[in-house]
Amino acid sequence: MGLCCFGLNAPARSRRRLGEMAVEYLTTHQVVERLHVRMPMVVRLLASGKLSGTKVNNWWQVPAAALKEYILAAPARRREPR
Repeated sequence: MGLCCFGLNAPARSRRRLGEMAVEYLTTHQVVERLHVRMPMVVRLLASGKLSGTKVNNWWQVPAAALKEYILAAPARRREPR
């Protein structure tokens, strides 16, 4: 699938500081671009909890680290052929 090739170093919509560590948040549009899927799929992943994110004022924010974890776990989630 080639999911490991997506750069997570692109600028994000917002950054928050937790102590000394900066947490980078991505928009759903940025997640769509990185995963090469459609928006409804990203919303389903977030709503089901398969992809971690926070809903703020009716908008999802996805930590870059959560997206990286999701991408790295992709080989374990591959479907069996029908």
